[in-house]
Amino acid sequence: MKYSKRDSKIVIYIEKNKLIVEDSGVGIAQDELSLIYQIYYRNTQEGKGEGIGLSIVKEFCDKNSIVVKIESKKWVGTKVIFDFKSIVM
Repeated sequence: MKYSKRDSKIVIYIEKNKLIVEDSGVGIAQDELSLIYQIYYRNTQEGKGEGIGLSIVKEFCDKNSIVVKIESKKWVGTKVIFDFKSIVM
């Protein structure tokens, strides 16, 4: 939400064993995608934040056998996919 325009939509849906969150925000450049889970990494210096959010998400997902994938294009938006198919109940 922080990097999307005020009136833009954030879409959340479930598809098979996946929870998907999509926005039409500023996006992330392809060369920065490999850095986004590093603690204190920030895609931009604008706005507030400490750069710990995605590292916490990744750690939680790893500990709970949830595969997280982020697809993004700069100035187009971002799609975050949480894949729960590897969780054994």
